[in-house]
Amino acid sequence: MLQDYTTQSAQTEATGVSTVGKAGQSMPDHIQALITQEMKPGETVRWVGKPTHLKAIALVTLSIWLFAVPWTGFSVFWIAGAAQFKVPDFKHGMDFFPLFGLPFFFIGLAMLSAPYWAVRAAKNTYYVITGQRAMILKGIRSVEIESFGPDKLKDLKKMVAPDGSGKIVFTTTITTNSRGNNSTTQKGFFGIDAVNEVENMLQDIVNAAGS
Repeated sequence: MLQDYTTQSAQTEATGVSTVGKAGQSMPDHIQALITQEMKPGETVRWVGKPTHLKAIALVTLSIWLFAVPWTGFSVFWIAGAAQFKVPDFKHGMDFFPLFGLPFFFIGLAMLSAPYWAVRAAKNTYYVITGQRAMILKGIRSVEIESFGPDKLKDLKKMVAPDGSGKIVFTTTITTNSRGNNSTTQKGFFGIDAVNEVENMLQDIVNAAGS
C-alpha cells in the first residue's frame, strides 16, 4: 500500500515515496489501491499529493463568477420586466413569456456556483509522480485517471507564490465552439505545496526518457 501523503520525512526515506502536502488529511484506501493497480512492471511511486490551497483553486474560476454577476442580474431583470414586474397568474398565453428567461437565469446560477464546484472537485483530486509519468486522479466512486508521459511534460509552466505553493501546468488546449468563442483547458497540478520540488521530479522523468 502506498504511504499516506501526509507521512513525515523519516517514513518517506524508508519507503522512497516523497509526500509533499499539509498534515491532517489522508488518502482513501480505494485511491491508494487504484494507484497500485496502475503501476506497470518496474514502475515505482516517487510522490503523491493533492490540492491543498483551495482558495487558489477557487480563484481560477473568478473570471467566470464575475461574468455571472451581471449575467444573472440581467436575466432576473428581464424576467421581471417580461412579467411587467408582477407575479403572473398564468391565465393568459403571454403570462408564460417570462419563463423563456429561466434558462438564462439557471445558467447564471451555474456560473455563480463555479468556485464551489471547483473546490469540491479539488477535494477529490489526487496527484502522483512515478519514475515514468505523472498521474491525475479525480472522483469519488468513479475515478478518472489521466497519465502524462515525458512527451507531455517537456514544456512545464509554473506559478509560484511566496510560500512556495502554486501550480504546474503540463498542457494547455484552446478550443473554439461553433460561435467562434475560445475556451482554454489546462491540465496539471494545481494548488500544491513545494512547487519547485515537484517540478524537479517531473523534470527527472523527461531527463530519464532522453538519456
